[in-house]
Amino acid sequence: MIKTSIILSLILLSASKIVEIKISKNETPEKTKERLFFESEFSKHGSLKNFIKSNLHKSSFIKNHMSLIKDYYLSYTARISKYSIGEVNIKNYFSTYGLYSGKIQLGTPPQDFIVDFDTGSSDFYVPSPECTSCVGANTFNFENSSTFKTQNIQIANNYGQGSLSGFEAQDTLTIGGLKATNFDFSLIENQNGFYPGITDGLFGLGFSTFSDYTPTPAPNLVQVLKSQHQIENAVFSFYLTNNSLDG
Repeated sequence: MIKTSIILSLILLSASKIVEIKISKNETPEKTKERLFFESEFSKHGSLKNFIKSNLHKSSFIKNHMSLIKDYYLSYTARISKYSIGEVNIKNYFSTYGLYSGKIQLGTPPQDFIVDFDTGSSDFYVPSPECTSCVGANTFNFENSSTFKTQNIQIANNYGQGSLSGFEAQDTLTIGGLKATNFDFSLIENQNGFYPGITDGLFGLGFSTFSDYTPTPAPNLVQVLKSQHQIENAVFSFYLTNNSLDG
């Protein structure tokens, strides 16, 4: 099994660390390249002190550019402390089932679910306790959630692998350590051929224009996280490691 991760917000991979990229409108391409180099180094070494210690062989360069390095470090630490980067480890079942699955939490207190992260849709579905056809899937006990809100709107959708019906609702979503309140989702009351048996639900990450919600499409995950000041950019990405690990 290949270990995979989904990152919320734009990222640059540097060894095993993650750095958020933000390009200023007034920054030249050369300055952007220079800044990203230093930020990846700060992320890799964890602190300015460790960065300097690991580059003692370049002592003359560091001495001549210490003021610039300190400015980059202060700018870097200020930005990463203001916003969060959420990371979810996911399992790659693409070759077998055509999906990537990972854990999210829904409700207050949170209830755990394994979902199929789907970039071709933007809606989020989990089974309700009334779904007798959702065999083997964890169901969302909405009566135990203090933040649950029903929308009283019925849904009935067809997907490539099957069909489902239920109703729209809202609750608090936790994903990768980030929290989105009043997040739109649907509770499934009946399904046919929708579950491959390894996930509890479907989590759409696509554009909100893909949404089947009525009367208006629901904003997607990164739009909600950005509007609630959890991330700076409404962007996500997947990356695969080179390790053959069960994520």
